[in-house]
Amino acid sequence: MVWPPDKLGVALEPNTAPGYVIRTYRPGDEANFLSLMGRMDFDPWDDEKLRYNVSRIIPDGWFFAVERVSESIVGTAMCLHNYSGSTPFTGDVGWLACDPGHRGHGLGHSLTASVTDRFLRAGYA
Repeated sequence: MVWPPDKLGVALEPNTAPGYVIRTYRPGDEANFLSLMGRMDFDPWDDEKLRYNVSRIIPDGWFFAVERVSESIVGTAMCLHNYSGSTPFTGDVGWLACDPGHRGHGLGHSLTASVTDRFLRAGYA
């Protein structure tokens, strides 16, 4: 996807559902992330796969949806730098996931908006 030029510089609002908050990575989130990913239908995650993907995340580009009451991580998405050889600022919305018990609250939209906004603030187009 190439972001429309007329939308560059326009901040996106994640509009997070009541009862949830979107925040960036904090040291120690890795175990909860791996637990969440273990509940998804992705290929299995391990420390090596995590290290590889973390090495591609732009600064302040790892987002989590957190349920306020339990403080549990229930969703995630990453701003993954993905240099393609033709453009220097190419990125992917990476590993968007939401715990099945928390789907239907727009968390995927909120996480995607957070990632897209971060890419735009970092100069990605």
